[in-house]
Formats: sequence, structure tokens, C-alpha cells
Amino acid sequence: MKSYLLLFFTLTLLAHAEETFSYIVPVSVEKAPAQTISESIKPQETKTQPSEVVLVNTLTTKDSDADGITDDKDLCQKTPKFFRVDSAGCPEQALLPVHFDAGASALLDTHIKNVKEFAEFVKKNKEYQIIIYNYTNDQGEPTANRTLSQKRANAIKEALIRNGVSSTKLTAIGRGDENPQADNTTPEGQKQNNRTEVEIIL
Repeated sequence: MKSYLLLFFTLTLLAHAEETFSYIVPVSVEKAPAQTISESIKPQETKTQPSEVVLVNTLTTKDSDADGITDDKDLCQKTPKFFRVDSAGCPEQALLPVHFDAGASALLDTHIKNVKEFAEFVKKNKEYQIIIYNYTNDQGEPTANRTLSQKRANAIKEALIRNGVSSTKLTAIGRGDENPQADNTTPEGQKQNNRTEVEIIL
């Protein structure tokens, strides 16, 4: 009997508490989801640009015969260095570096090398006709100067023939003291006027 009374009392008490504190609503607590790292942190990659390579066309900068015209524009390569050339690098006229002793017409041994070099050029360019002009300074009589200059021009022509140039390609002309290039009143000017010019005709 006592147990029934105790049970009844307990149930009554619980019912009373529910009515008194009806505003209390149990709150369910959810665990926050564990934070996951989707990607590992990677160090920033640095993109390096390939170094720029500059290609230089050596043909546009090379001047094999040193005539002032680069090989890509030079239509007449291997022109002797003492020639004046046109815009295509082809020879027009040259001051042949050959000199003579005063009053003499014999070639000096020191200048034979220049004659040989010119002879090789002429042999490689068979289409050229060559005119050799020799000049003197104005010391002496004009007639004697012309005769001397003719002998000197002939001496150069003969040296070219001995080095394999056909005689049919060569013409020798002595002009004496015509067309001075420098002042004949000075030793230096007289030396410059004693000269041999070569003209090339195609």
C-alpha cells in the first residue's frame, strides 16, 4: 500500500513540474564538423621566362675582303684591299701600290708581292679588261716624264704577264706629269704624284 502511495506521489510531482517549466525545451547539441584541409598548401611556383637568344647573321657583319661592303651585299668578293669599289663591292679603280726609284723604270723587289696579288685577282676575274696608267711628278721635261711613265706602265704589264695574266687583257699607258693629285712643290706631294692607277673595264 505504501509503495502505491509513493508511486502516485512521484507521478503527481512530475506532472506538476512539467506544467510549471513548460518553456524549457531541451536543446540538442551537434558537434561541429571537423575542419578538413582539401588541399595542402603548396609553395608558389615561380615561372621563369626562357632567356632571350639573339641570333646574329654573321654574313651581314662580315667583310672578308675588307672593302667596306659586307659579304651579304658584296657581288665581287676577294677584291684586293687597294681597290676602290662600287656599292655592290665590285672594283672600279685602284691605286696600285707599286713605286719606282727616281728616274728608273725597274720594279722594286719590295713591290713584287703587290703585283702578284693583283695578278691573282685578274686571273680569277677573266671578264675584266685592265688599263694601267702610270704618272710622274713634274720634275723634269714633260716629254721625258711621259716616256718614263710609259716605261713604268710597261714594266707593270710585263710583271703581270709573267704571273699568268693574258696580255690581251692588259693595256699600259704612260701619262707623264698629267693630273697631279698633290702639291708638286713638296717632296711628299711629288711622291704622291709618282703613282700607278689601274682601271677595270667589264
